[in-house]
Amino acid sequence: MANQLIHFTNLQADTSRAAPRSYYGVRNTTFLKALHQREEVAQEALNSSIIPLRDCLFIKKRTRFQRVKFEDILWVQAQGNYALIQTSSESFVNCLKLWQVARMLCKEMFVRVHRSYIVNLAYITALEGNMLYIDTHRIPIGKTYREAVLKHFHMVH
Repeated sequence: MANQLIHFTNLQADTSRAAPRSYYGVRNTTFLKALHQREEVAQEALNSSIIPLRDCLFIKKRTRFQRVKFEDILWVQAQGNYALIQTSSESFVNCLKLWQVARMLCKEMFVRVHRSYIVNLAYITALEGNMLYIDTHRIPIGKTYREAVLKHFHMVH
């Protein structure tokens, strides 16, 4: 099979000056999907009020972007087309959907527990029935997420 010419666009802060790049011989569809997804996340960051980095997010609050480390986030809650990011000291409301915020978070630290919640595994203090607790805050565990959530814990009966 002959090498194919595939065009990708490099995302820059000013998208009007985006520089096209060509990659020859790229056949790995997993690589292409990952690259495309990364570009989508970068584009969302340019258009949104959250800038993702490796270990933190810069979240817009009023007129400035505030650094929030992943380890400080307790949970993220969907509120319609908005996402509430809760830390131990304050809350941030952003005009992103929950799935968009989920793509920016560290997958080893956070787990989706409900269609409206993503929680930081390090802050879960108790499990009871279909609820989990982060300190005194009760968060429901959805039926479709329950098995995946429980895999993260070693239960002793």
